[in-house]
Amino acid sequence: MIGSGSRGVAPLLAALVIVAAPASGQEAGAEGPASPDSVPVLSLSRALEIARIENPAYRRVLNTLSLNDPASDAAWGAFLPSLSFSAGTSQGVSRRTLTEDFFGRPIENPEVQTNWSSNSSQSLSMGMQLFQGSNWYGLGQTRAQSLSRTRSADAAWVTLSARVEREFYQAQQLEALVRLEEDLLDDKARDLEVARRLYSLATNTRADVLASELDLQRQERAVEEARGRWETALLALKTTLGRPDFGEFRLEATPLEIFDPAGLDEEALVARAGRDNPRVLQERANVDANAAGLSSSRSQRWPTVGLSASLGRSAFGADQEGLFRFNPTDTYSGSVALSVNWPIFQRLSTSYQIAQAQVGLDNAQETLRESRLEVERQVRERVIQLESAFRTVELNRASLALADERLRLAREEYSLGSRSYEELQIAVSQRDNAERDFLTAQYSFVAARINLEEALGQPLAEVGRDPGA
Repeated sequence: MIGSGSRGVAPLLAALVIVAAPASGQEAGAEGPASPDSVPVLSLSRALEIARIENPAYRRVLNTLSLNDPASDAAWGAFLPSLSFSAGTSQGVSRRTLTEDFFGRPIENPEVQTNWSSNSSQSLSMGMQLFQGSNWYGLGQTRAQSLSRTRSADAAWVTLSARVEREFYQAQQLEALVRLEEDLLDDKARDLEVARRLYSLATNTRADVLASELDLQRQERAVEEARGRWETALLALKTTLGRPDFGEFRLEATPLEIFDPAGLDEEALVARAGRDNPRVLQERANVDANAAGLSSSRSQRWPTVGLSASLGRSAFGADQEGLFRFNPTDTYSGSVALSVNWPIFQRLSTSYQIAQAQVGLDNAQETLRESRLEVERQVRERVIQLESAFRTVELNRASLALADERLRLAREEYSLGSRSYEELQIAVSQRDNAERDFLTAQYSFVAARINLEEALGQPLAEVGRDPGA
């Protein structure tokens, strides 16, 4: 910006770190992100709250949690007696046209008669397993399966919240990029104005004016491309929230926390993730469920003791006399029985079921070990990425300061005629790229921090990181 001096590093860094002007969902072709007071503000915490309620994938996972209570009731119900009631009424008819003589040979019945009869009956029966091993182990298996579903929901929420946070900051980054490109566009417009004034004073050539006009057009395209990417990011965020029908809104200005990850204890993070990561906890619950399943399969070789009782009454009559008797009292019957069933030989099917359950348990244990190894790899890998991202932020911070100072000197020399327009544009381009790189580096650090927290299954603040480290 000729004649106005450099903008200074400190104000620029503050503008990049804290996105002061929120974005809006205005239509393409508008004059840039607007921030009218009437436009609703979407904060990160509000976005997470909406995603928890509206995201379809997460809602599907939550729907499975509704099985926990019925499954627990069914497991306890195995210890309760079963009770059933039955009632019926019927009518019968018989007509015999043949009979037998004294020698057993069929002859025509001389007296053919049609006989009608009817009856009604009611019965009440009860059955109860006094002892069955699979019921006891089934209760533990149901508890472990319910816990596994709960852990699955926890893991799904960790994944979803990390995605929402990434997309929120991605939209915020692109919003800041739009504003940066617009600032650079203003600089290009002022540079063109100065180039035309110098040309009118015969200080530079027409070629310098044309080059400045070309730079202005290129920057206009850069602004439009940044706007398109920003609007696409907002659409992606709305879709992840489960509300693509959202109207116009703006993102709340959210400061970026850039800290030195040297204060992180990598071994403590690995140990914490291996113990508390939701996916690890889910696989641990699966191991418990498979262990209970193996015990349940083995218990099929145990005897079962059952108790049963029944009570019935019925009524009979000729023609329709016994039909629809709601209180039959002609005949009463009842029984009580205690039974013991010991499966001595089941054609090797029990052995096969035990072998299947054992393989399931072994595989569940290997899956748990694999999950722990994968979590450890992710934590160590993402700590490295976070450290690299922090170093990149610091390097780009220094590069931006150097590029800003170099541009200030280049503008002074150009105004004195000791530097050509092409040399000035090289300095301008380097400063512009340094600004973009610094902006990208900061949000890359935020993304690396989110990725690490996703691997941990919880925010870094909850694992003992000192925010001022």
